Amino acid sequence: MFVPKKNGEIKDFSNSTLILSTNSIGWVGQLTLDLLLNSIEDFQQIGWFYSQHLLPIIGNDPFDSTTGDLFCNLQIYEKVTKDHTFVILQQRSPIMKNHNQDFAVEIVNWIKESKFKEVLYLVSADATRRIDTQIQGEQYRIISINRNYNDNSSSSESNHNNDNNDNNDNNNINDILLKRMNISNQWKQLEINTYENFFREGCFTTKFLSLCKKSNDIKILSLIVFCSEGININQSLSLANWVNTYLNVQSINPNSNDHSNEGFSWKIPASWNINN
Repeated sequence: MFVPKKNGEIKDFSNSTLILSTNSIGWVGQLTLDLLLNSIEDFQQIGWFYSQHLLPIIGNDPFDSTTGDLFCNLQIYEKVTKDHTFVILQQRSPIMKNHNQDFAVEIVNWIKESKFKEVLYLVSADATRRIDTQIQGEQYRIISINRNYNDNSSSSESNHNNDNNDNNDNNNINDILLKRMNISNQWKQLEINTYENFFREGCFTTKFLSLCKKSNDIKILSLIVFCSEGININQSLSLANWVNTYLNVQSINPNSNDHSNEGFSWKIPASWNINN
């Protein structure tokens, strides 16, 4: 349930892109979202998401450890531009045992009720479970659901539940990504026969994507990065660059003294400091 920061405020998300992640190996999605929030101008916290299905936590300010502000397990941020609105749902604690289905239903219902224009879902997958052909080459995959693409925009079409249409969606989104990012052979669809290697039947990702597919009015693009437990700074920087380039949220001002990747510079958040 969305809880606005301003009491009684009603938010209109109908022209918004929702960016979210969940707890997965290395917590790369959460690292990426904190990097985006700390680096891109004008993201403001607009509220919280109340759920009984996450472990309750409270912690220090993830962006400035000197403020004394406290943060909880699910927070919502927004950036409004002239033509579009970007919303980030940041999850900071694990889903409780046996609550993946309930939490997935809760998130999907909120997405439907809020009428988000599109959803971008970031998730990491265990690199030790790759097959031989996945070990070499770029370590990113995509899953596209209920989407079709052309050079300028994306649109939903009929018969979304047809598997052949899903394959076409993935091929089309790959073409658009290559054009936008001027790269080759990086964004491949996840090999169908390997899905269960990374996402078991009962996990949140499987529950969430399945519910999104059944709901024809949710257009979702999932970006998957292969990684391992440990320090995943490079993967998080790459994901942040991809999100910013694909959605065109904002060009980040170059600063040679900061961490940089693919022509952009990023402001590393306090949450990345293991000593905090």
